[in-house]
Amino acid sequence: MSKAPEVNLRLMPSRLVVCAILALIGTAPAASAATSEKDPLVHALERVETTDWDNRWLGYGMALAGSAVSIGMGSWALSESAFSHERTADSLVLTASIGLVGMAASQVIHGGMRFNERVQSARTARAMLRQHKLREQNGLFFLRQRAQTSRSTRFWGATMTTLQGVATAALGARIMQGASTKGSASEAWRISDDWQTPGGIIFGLGIVNTVIGAIHYPGLTRAEKILKGVESSPAYRTDRGAPKSAGRALPKTMNRERAVQRLLVTDQRRPSRFGHPFQVRTGK
Repeated sequence: MSKAPEVNLRLMPSRLVVCAILALIGTAPAASAATSEKDPLVHALERVETTDWDNRWLGYGMALAGSAVSIGMGSWALSESAFSHERTADSLVLTASIGLVGMAASQVIHGGMRFNERVQSARTARAMLRQHKLREQNGLFFLRQRAQTSRSTRFWGATMTTLQGVATAALGARIMQGASTKGSASEAWRISDDWQTPGGIIFGLGIVNTVIGAIHYPGLTRAEKILKGVESSPAYRTDRGAPKSAGRALPKTMNRERAVQRLLVTDQRRPSRFGHPFQVRTGK
């Protein structure tokens, strides 16, 4: 009789392990079902909040680092005595150097505006996640506004980066050209042959910088991808203006937007006894 408690004690750990495994197996389908049934708008706001808040310093740090390199390179090219003849700088070196410093200073300001944009976006997303009514009324509008803002920010950032790369490549090419014409009979701008390698390195950095800026023009931003995912979901998808609710009611925001659009179209087609507000009335 004394052996039975000992056997139960030996089997107790294995029983606990089996019960834990069964509990995990039972809760896994419930967790996956809850994830699949989550409102796509809530999921999108969570992604926006996490992405903007976690990466607010990353983009600004990269902008500050690139700006510091460009300002240093442009200042060096302006102050280098080898690139000037009789206290007169070469026109192309002067233009490229001023372009480098100018684009770098613009990137510092642009990076600060982008940092503030991400912080405000994350805070707005948090407020909508906490308040159901606010999210229902303005959630989709906020995502669209965030997508448009990110597109504008990305375009101007890509433009400044591309111009910065072009100025760097032009500076490197001019240095290479001046070093390769040393000792020739032409009246071209000439410097020492030792500048051939530095000029090639600067030219290569400029090409890389130009490519980095140019590849940001095509494609969708992360905010646009998030918005596209929400609008393509069954609860928010539209087909030729007809809503496909997939068994659920569409948000009030979308119904309100469609109502405003119908009113605008109807108002444009409806004749008014006072005439068009910008049309000069003639006759009696």
